[in-house]
Amino acid sequence: MDTRNSGKVAREGQAGNSTQPGQSLDGIIAQGAQACIQYARGGKAQYLFIVPKKEDINKDTTYLMRERSEYYLIPRGGYPTSINRTAAWSYDLMAQYNSFSFLEWIAPRATLLIAGTKADTLCYSEQAYTLAKEPKELFLVEGATHIDLYDRGVPQCVPKLKKFFRS
Repeated sequence: MDTRNSGKVAREGQAGNSTQPGQSLDGIIAQGAQACIQYARGGKAQYLFIVPKKEDINKDTTYLMRERSEYYLIPRGGYPTSINRTAAWSYDLMAQYNSFSFLEWIAPRATLLIAGTKADTLCYSEQAYTLAKEPKELFLVEGATHIDLYDRGVPQCVPKLKKFFRS
């Protein structure tokens, strides 16, 4: 698995890049609270986008967010019910989540982490590896990004996955 700690990303952004550019976590949560009140009073639901929409990509958009947008918002990586948004009032719940809270419970079953050396999520795979108990392995795919591992990096991973699941 290539890990991503969604709660940490909601709290701190991805690799120093805010998931909601120009907004602090406090600001996003305050916006969510107001959106919830407005909706409860009969107003329209307000949403935050998970990856930038094509029309919102500009010179300041990081390569990694561009890559996510190009993957998730086209048929290659999109899905009809995956709508690229979350209710503004649920962001505080994401911020409270921790992907690694119970990682040590996997042992004594083996843990295989697969990450690209150019993945902005590599730091989470390394953190998960540190927190996991033996048996564990971190397999790195040279030059791959997080998105590459969804389909382009698969050929390098298949032998490792076969060995892992057969052992």
